[in-house]
Amino acid sequence: MSLSKEQAACLRLVQQDGKAAAREMYNSENKIFQDLYSNNFFNSNMGVVNGELEVVDLSLSAKGQKELSLYIENKRAEFKSNFVFPLLVSISSAIVGALITYLLMK
Repeated sequence: MSLSKEQAACLRLVQQDGKAAAREMYNSENKIFQDLYSNNFFNSNMGVVNGELEVVDLSLSAKGQKELSLYIENKRAEFKSNFVFPLLVSISSAIVGALITYLLMK
């Protein structure tokens, strides 16, 4: 499964602060969160709050951790292929061009 930017942001929020994510998202109408939760990307810890059983903490499941790490790795690879490689090629071309020009002008 390939994560969208919004799904990755949701997974990062849970990874960074599961209690805040549980308060903010679990009872909300957030469709992205509900889809991730139904696909078992999160582990939930239930507790009694004000006499009602609620989710008090969320953490990433193994599946969620795997997908988030794949997303991050793909973004790094994309950055390297879309930015670093063309930059290195253009710098190399400029240096070679300058050397050839220097040698021809000599």
